[in-house]
Amino acid sequence: MVSSIPMNMGYNNNPYIIMPLNKTSEDGMTVKCSTPETKFPDEFMNNLNDIKAADADGNNIISLEELRNFEGKTEFAQTILEIMEKYAQDFRYKNYKV
Repeated sequence: MVSSIPMNMGYNNNPYIIMPLNKTSEDGMTVKCSTPETKFPDEFMNNLNDIKAADADGNNIISLEELRNFEGKTEFAQTILEIMEKYAQDFRYKNYKV
């Protein structure tokens, strides 16, 4: 399984995805980036609401543990969970290989 969703590795082999932020806030302020933006695939952006609810602590970061504990898993959320578990497994294997 290959994914172009940008993932990072946290402590205790817990991958996470930093969710894209809105460019315009509710009060009309606009945020601009001076560095190249991370491009999320269209499939991810179209299904963003399916996994936003998994962000239990509201910090705009979805971790593997949050997705595992998420009760309302859609098919898309389950797919992201499987991608993250594979990422964790590959990361562990790559770093502990003898």
